[in-house]
Amino acid sequence: MIKFISCIILLLLIANIGLAQVEDTTYVEPPDTAQSYSGPDETVIKPKPKKSPARLSGDFGLYGEFYSVSDGDARRPSETGRLFLRPTLTLFGTFSASLDIIYSTEGSSAKQDINQFAVHPKWSWGTLHAGDFSHELSKYTMSGLNIRGAGVELYPGMLRFHAVGGQSKRKVEAGAYSSVYSQNAYGIKLGIGQEDKSYFDINFVRVKDNQNSLPVEIFQVDSIEVDTTLTPDSTDTEQVPQNGITPEENMAVSASTALKLFNRQLVFRGEFAGSAYTRNLYSTSEIGEDIPSIVSNIYTPRTSSNFDYAYATELSYNQRVFNIRGGYTLIGPGYTSLGMTSNINDKQTLEGGLGFRLLRNKVALQGTFQNQSDNVADQKTNTTTRTTIGVNAIIRPVNQISIALNTMQNVMKNDAADDSTWIVQDSIWNEQDSSWTEPDSVLYVGQIHNVNSSYSANIMYQFMMFNMNQSLNANFSMQLSEDKNPARLRNDINTRNIMFAFMSMLSRSWSATANVSLNTVDLESQDKTSRTGLGLT
Repeated sequence: MIKFISCIILLLLIANIGLAQVEDTTYVEPPDTAQSYSGPDETVIKPKPKKSPARLSGDFGLYGEFYSVSDGDARRPSETGRLFLRPTLTLFGTFSASLDIIYSTEGSSAKQDINQFAVHPKWSWGTLHAGDFSHELSKYTMSGLNIRGAGVELYPGMLRFHAVGGQSKRKVEAGAYSSVYSQNAYGIKLGIGQEDKSYFDINFVRVKDNQNSLPVEIFQVDSIEVDTTLTPDSTDTEQVPQNGITPEENMAVSASTALKLFNRQLVFRGEFAGSAYTRNLYSTSEIGEDIPSIVSNIYTPRTSSNFDYAYATELSYNQRVFNIRGGYTLIGPGYTSLGMTSNINDKQTLEGGLGFRLLRNKVALQGTFQNQSDNVADQKTNTTTRTTIGVNAIIRPVNQISIALNTMQNVMKNDAADDSTWIVQDSIWNEQDSSWTEPDSVLYVGQIHNVNSSYSANIMYQFMMFNMNQSLNANFSMQLSEDKNPARLRNDINTRNIMFAFMSMLSRSWSATANVSLNTVDLESQDKTSRTGLGLT
């Protein structure tokens, strides 16, 4: 911890020295000599401050935590420290180079490394990436994936070219079921157009685990150690481990577009993507005669491979008085892209929104609607549907007062019958008296019907006091969760929260905030609990 604090102090000193050397824009106004002589009035031309060709800016942050428990096992380290530093050096207003440094004491060989170091040089028609970074090619191919490697973005004129590649996961040896294979990923974008206007892109992503990054002996088959003298043959499943995690491979290709018309008031967005995903690279390859060689040379189909597609469309119209939006998304049950940090497949979504700005923007109303369902390929017994309706209003009767009102209801249900079934649980072995506990029968109802409603109101008042900007904020929120399944009655939850806060802008650089809050949770089958909080920032 001492080393960690020493590094922080050293970085602060370096940052201050660098700022003093690079960005010296101190300007002392010359004395006014216009009244020191008699004669006609003349305008005194004051010299302009000299602008430095280099400018240093950025962010610096620290986080520290001490943790202890008086009873039970500790679930976190006793002390944790994090540091982030993001300086940017700009030269002549046309070239910039930024660093992205994140250091944490939470680094461990048993998980992925969260420490990061990256540099991002940027000029008028391109950007380079080197180190630890995340990059987005498109919504359904690569988005949010952390890569330790390099990348380039080039956009001369109407052309668009992106290329990134590197290690997306490092190997972790932690047993047959908790280990992680080393994984590499790369992606390419070819397109025409500009991001803030209209464009059309082709995106390609390839992600693959390194089968040789983990030793075969950590896996077991039927409790017998695998013969490590043999090199596993990817076409013979008898020689490879069948227990635990398996190496994966994935390829995703998409076409994405945006069309902006009538001074960007009418906007259409869309993407169509296809994926090939192999769950186990040790599974037998299946290259049929009907598969062209150009395809099999790029990707080898196996018995554990899935091929599916996804697409999304959205049309919006934004005018001064009102806006309207609608969209439809379908993701097949087999669509997978390892270039995405999260990917929920087997769903189709219909969504929309309508808003109005009235009385010279003193009143803003916005409504949203979303209906999402699974079982896209009709492979499941039941289909689960989620419907969300929300309405919010912002009212500003005068400049000093703003009122925000929000309400939302989320309903999740399936089309299962409401008839009940008694399920017998497994017997339990009792170590103390060496006997079996007789199983209990449990009432099970396959029907899902949950309703979640939320309401909130917020009032803010801004004013001047002691020649400083002040603000008062009052917030009330309530959330009600209901389970309408007949087998799970008396499980409703009612949560209420009230908060008052006062903030004072002491200067352009400093502010102070004090708040008090009251939170109550009412469980239908238990007692009501409440908690009061006081805060000062």
